[in-house]
Amino acid sequence: MRMILMSLVGSVLLAGAAMAMDDPFANYYDNTVAITGGGGEDHVIHINKDGTYESIAPNGTIKGVWKLKEADACFTQTDPAADTYCVPATSHEVGESWELHLADGVVETATLQAGR
Repeated sequence: MRMILMSLVGSVLLAGAAMAMDDPFANYYDNTVAITGGGGEDHVIHINKDGTYESIAPNGTIKGVWKLKEADACFTQTDPAADTYCVPATSHEVGESWELHLADGVVETATLQAGR
């Protein structure tokens, strides 16, 4: 589950044109971040406007809360509980893919897909 959280956090290490600083995740709310590769299991992440998120993988779902703190997004996994992790908050457009560089050196690919 820790790898899934790291992937989620990595998914917001977004390199691309930033949206308005007040809501860099506006494109994510009705869409899905699909995570593939890196030797882990593929999964999807839903980042919600109400400040919650969930990561859904074949072996289960983790849930948590997120909030913007200046230029960072801070994610706290609540189910099961884990530490808070903060990363720079920027944006991507639907259809874009980007690399996620996890703390343990694993590289995964994230793609923002239309719909849930």
